[in-house]
Amino acid sequence: MEKEIFFSIVMPAYNSERTIGKALKSIRDQKFDQNAIEILVIDGGSTDRTIEIAKRYKAIVIPNEQQVPEAAKRLGYQYAKGTWIIKQDSDEVYVNDRQLMRKRRFIEKNPDVYCLLSDKLLAGKKCGISCAYLNYCGDPFSYIVYNLRGSVVAQNRQYLIHKSPYGNVYQYQKGDPYPIGDGGCTAFHIKKFREWFGDLYDSQEYVNLSTQKIIERTGMAGCIPEDNIYHYSKADLKTYLRKVRFKIHFNLNGTNALGYAAKAEGDKHYSRRKWLFVLYAVSVLFPVLDSVRMAWRQRDGSFLLHFVYTYYVLVITAVEIFRKVFKKDKGNYTYG
Repeated sequence: MEKEIFFSIVMPAYNSERTIGKALKSIRDQKFDQNAIEILVIDGGSTDRTIEIAKRYKAIVIPNEQQVPEAAKRLGYQYAKGTWIIKQDSDEVYVNDRQLMRKRRFIEKNPDVYCLLSDKLLAGKKCGISCAYLNYCGDPFSYIVYNLRGSVVAQNRQYLIHKSPYGNVYQYQKGDPYPIGDGGCTAFHIKKFREWFGDLYDSQEYVNLSTQKIIERTGMAGCIPEDNIYHYSKADLKTYLRKVRFKIHFNLNGTNALGYAAKAEGDKHYSRRKWLFVLYAVSVLFPVLDSVRMAWRQRDGSFLLHFVYTYYVLVITAVEIFRKVFKKDKGNYTYG
């Protein structure tokens, strides 16, 4: 009889040969029954060795004609046979070989929790000057709007209701800001997701907000302290700024089913905080002070660039709004 799949790992990929081997090896090295895992690599038309590497690690390769990661996740959700889905990017690597086993134990001990978050994203080696900052808070807008501070455990301390050797359980009331849970090996119960939301679960909006929708429905999320992920995102200064510009363009010109617009639509707390970012950026003083504070706390001088990133986001946002209002050429943007 065929073994029941517990974890379906959904991994969007596009020309990911630099990192996907590390990501897949870290899955296959787990001290966890490999027959209870399926790896779905959703490929956006790679022209390098991505597909070859994926097949070497016995991943199921599914073509993604739309190329973008959001569409890839939707395909992955459709194909997944597991009870739980793990959203793992092709540059995300487990830090040790017991993380899936610990996730399974947490799930068994907390049957009313249907979303499990990783704690921290850690910078991989030789990923660029902006890599540590990217993993800590993403970008200045996310730092203010989502209040990102590098650790899920630290950020959600006030919502902790239960602590055990297996992990922490957090509870949220209506109006509280829910954790983001995009990538970072976030796991959620896909069968419950389908049961609760019916045909809507297959819509792009619900796919993008899967974590948020589950936490909103149950009022709970889990996290195992120090359940960390190495993130090998390429983030030299030029590449990082290009990624930030792509995100700004995408958020201002995409549909409400994607990116920040989707999260703000589902959680008015985030919608209001966008104005807080504007006030923060034009204050001048606070971004500079935060740059120094981050560099000191993280013991990393690269965080001094925070104020530079802040003004870059402010200027590029103003330019993008101008182009949108006056219907100027929007240019050609790529992510990284």
